[in-house]
Amino acid sequence: MKTVTTGTLVDQVVQLDHQVDLPNHSRVSVSIEPIARDTEKTQAALARFLNRAAARSFDSGGHRFTRDELHECD
Repeated sequence: MKTVTTGTLVDQVVQLDHQVDLPNHSRVSVSIEPIARDTEKTQAALARFLNRAAARSFDSGGHRFTRDELHECD
């Protein structure tokens, strides 16, 4: 039985996107082929997000913490 699926490589371990119908510890043959990302589409989405975020700035008027106050360790 041959199954084709996709997955993500995390810390040198492949995490499959879908469960396969094989028992644990089954020996399998693996072929790795990177999936090309649509960087143009990704960049356009990021630009839209940043434009919306810049247009909707929020200021609560409350105390603004300094870097030292944010990273205090007691």
